[in-house]
Amino acid sequence: MTAEQTKQYTGQMATITAVVLLSAVVVIKRTTGMHSVEMSCLVINLEHTDCTWKQHFHLQLNYTFQSRLGSRWPFHDCPQYLHQGGYNVGCRLPYERADRFFSLHTRLSDDNNVTKEQTIEMKKRVKLNPPLNLSMVVNSTNLELWLYWNTSTKSTCTESEVRYRKEGDQWHSVSTSMSATSYSLPQISLKHRYELQVRIRVPNACGQSMFWSDWSVPMFWGNTTVTTPVPWKAVYSFIAVVVLGILMVLIYITQGERIRIIFVPAVPNPDKNLEDLFKTCNGNVEYFISTSANDCLRYLK
Repeated sequence: MTAEQTKQYTGQMATITAVVLLSAVVVIKRTTGMHSVEMSCLVINLEHTDCTWKQHFHLQLNYTFQSRLGSRWPFHDCPQYLHQGGYNVGCRLPYERADRFFSLHTRLSDDNNVTKEQTIEMKKRVKLNPPLNLSMVVNSTNLELWLYWNTSTKSTCTESEVRYRKEGDQWHSVSTSMSATSYSLPQISLKHRYELQVRIRVPNACGQSMFWSDWSVPMFWGNTTVTTPVPWKAVYSFIAVVVLGILMVLIYITQGERIRIIFVPAVPNPDKNLEDLFKTCNGNVEYFISTSANDCLRYLK
């Protein structure tokens, strides 16, 4: 086989391989693509229903979603798709108060009109938003720590779970009464720091959901022992600045005294210049001014 024939043969084999691979991808899309899709629906905070889907195979496919409640109504197209990376990954459905007590029938179709239908019981598939506006108050009389919170759901039929721990300790969980929006932690220690969180869900009295909300933001109360390293570099810098300042003040004072001595003449001694007044004229100023020292002597005689 010549080199030219070998080259042609290699090109033909590459073409055949590409065609086979492309055909295999098409077959996977049509046969296993829809079977690998997993779909989940949740009622979010009793406000809307989100149905999302994901695929095990990383195939870039756009799906069309339809749904209906119960078996008496026809299928409706998705009113609002959820997108990610330019592809449909979910659908948001409106929610009415009693919708979760009906079965949700879904239909998912790919670009090749291959469909997958699924029936989901929504009664237990409710996830509320986490509590918000948390606050804490301490009763100093009996050292009782009160945690308060609000909920954003329209329903007051909720149950709560509070978890708390001391700093460095394990979590302890406590269930509260239905529709509660507060919890008291008795006999707290003023020496410890406490962390508290709360979450909620629909209770059994209202058709219990198997989904809790996410935990709320953490709330902290109490003392905390924090060992702060001494900033020795800053201390040394401060001492150096103080010492330098003292030296500058001393130098300024010393140099100022020398200048004062050089440029400012000394004040004459009045005792020495008026010696004649005190010793010879006996302090008589008028006579001293008008006469000489000899006259003063005669005056004293």
